[in-house]
Amino acid sequence: MKYNQQQIEEAMKIVKQRIENPSKRTKKNWTPKETDNAMEIVRERIEKNAVFVHVTNLPTEKPKLSKKVKVGSYLGKPRIVLQNKILFKCGFNFGVNIRFKKIVLPRKEEDVYIRANRYIIRTTHHDSNNAVSKVKNHGVDLPTIDMKRGLENVFTSGSKVLVEYFDNKIIIEEV
Repeated sequence: MKYNQQQIEEAMKIVKQRIENPSKRTKKNWTPKETDNAMEIVRERIEKNAVFVHVTNLPTEKPKLSKKVKVGSYLGKPRIVLQNKILFKCGFNFGVNIRFKKIVLPRKEEDVYIRANRYIIRTTHHDSNNAVSKVKNHGVDLPTIDMKRGLENVFTSGSKVLVEYFDNKIIIEEV
């Protein structure tokens, strides 16, 4: 089935209205989908057999600092220590409760990955067993996050990881 220019423009107009005015979205013909917090895919049904697809890149937050860190070893297990002044700027002050979330993806054969394993650290207002500690280094008190447990199936000792610092969140990812 062929569509003329006027029909295509009308469909694009409807899609723009639905994107700008979320209250007009209906479950019947609106299907938003987010992928990796960086893209939104909108499918709009024009007719019974025609679907208009609109892809939008969502704004992503830039990290305050990104750096590569080598994973250390503690009693034969992987260990990562984050000890930096940037933790203050990201909301990780002394005694702040934190929670950890690990995302382990199954490895495909021949080392083909879709995404790398991740370890996410967030501040929390709830009680937690984990908190940011204080270490004195050359007379300066620094916030420290020491991760000794729970990294076994996420990272390997001696490998490199990328640490990205955001507001109230730190993402550690395989390189």
